Amino acid sequence: MSLVSVLGKTKLAEGIHYLLLKTPEMSKKTRPGQYILIKKTENSQTIPAFVAEKDKKGIGVIIDAATAEGKQLADLKKGSELYTVTGPLGKPVRVGDFGNVCIITEARGVGAAMLISQSLRNFENKVYFIASFANKKQRFWEPRVKKAADKFLIVTQKQDAIIDEPISELSALLRRKHMTLVIALCSPQMLRKVAKATELRSRTLTLLLPPIGDDGIGLSSSCRFTYDNESRLACVEGPAIDAHKTDWDSVCARWT
Repeated sequence: MSLVSVLGKTKLAEGIHYLLLKTPEMSKKTRPGQYILIKKTENSQTIPAFVAEKDKKGIGVIIDAATAEGKQLADLKKGSELYTVTGPLGKPVRVGDFGNVCIITEARGVGAAMLISQSLRNFENKVYFIASFANKKQRFWEPRVKKAADKFLIVTQKQDAIIDEPISELSALLRRKHMTLVIALCSPQMLRKVAKATELRSRTLTLLLPPIGDDGIGLSSSCRFTYDNESRLACVEGPAIDAHKTDWDSVCARWT
């Protein structure tokens, strides 16, 4: 088995790191909205990460060092080797001519959201981009996001309104403009609120990563949830799922 090397590492913000992985063949196959599974050592847990960038050298991912597993990846250096990188996984986001599209994301999803936004703009959609950060120290890539969207709004969350503040901005936008499509890349708790805010207003896709330790093919069943009254696997059926057909109680019970 050939190990995957780290081509580059950048600290983007407090607790947020960017890794460029040498996976040229994987990069050719990757589409917006897909993810990879990273395993640092043979005995490590697998860590899912949305593809944030791709070029002829490989794939870039954004790592949140808030968890013990994420910190292990954040401690890697240029030239470090990973035991396995599996992907691309999941169904890509279908892009086309929708009209007005809103993308809402938290820090870890900014890169993947940018890839989706760029693809949507290639079809002449007007993209409204809401990026939510826990605090000012977590903000990054603002000039790049502005170039990838038609309208860009940053929400720096207040301590007592970590989830509600970006949802309030989304609701205000939906009152002003009709959005044909809303795409969300957030924590399960925020995804649930996005689904509620867009109910009866917009078609909504929520991108749901499988939990840490998932195998990516459904054998572990750790990402099982209820969708359209049926049992589904996020690692196979997702990550893009219809927010309004999803049983969010079943999601939040497993993703805690």
